Amino acid sequence: MRAFLLIGLFVPGALLLMPHHAAADALATCDGLSATLSDDKNNYIFRVAASGEDSDILGYTFNFGDHQTYRFTFGKDTGLDRHTAIVTHTFKDPGIFAASVTVQAKSGGHTTTIPSEDCKTTVAINLPDELPNTGTRNLLVLFVATALTGFAFRRLLQRLKIV
Repeated sequence: MRAFLLIGLFVPGALLLMPHHAAADALATCDGLSATLSDDKNNYIFRVAASGEDSDILGYTFNFGDHQTYRFTFGKDTGLDRHTAIVTHTFKDPGIFAASVTVQAKSGGHTTTIPSEDCKTTVAINLPDELPNTGTRNLLVLFVATALTGFAFRRLLQRLKIV
């Protein structure tokens, strides 16, 4: 049985349960998440930044808030800067979505998933600025159909000598 020690590290928005022997190890923190509209209305670029000098950042898990997630992991010895990651995501439905990222880091031989309030953002998709223009064709067809129906009903009433 493993013993766990509840410790409060100053990680904004996070309280971590860690094995007691890892309490002295430095952890990574998720420093920020941004979402930038790409070239069309539903495609966003997400950028995450993390820090932790005594930790090895293994990857990030993006939750886009639309029931879609993406796990971004670094391969061994890639030479990439592990403190930032950039991914794109296309939202399929309109709405307001709460996106978030957690950081997976290894410190002292232990892997930890680290959430943070700093790594949350909101994205609004396809909120209409105005009502869609349906054109005049549908209105004209509706007017003609109503007029012809009214005329035919009046003629029927005249034949039945009701009017």
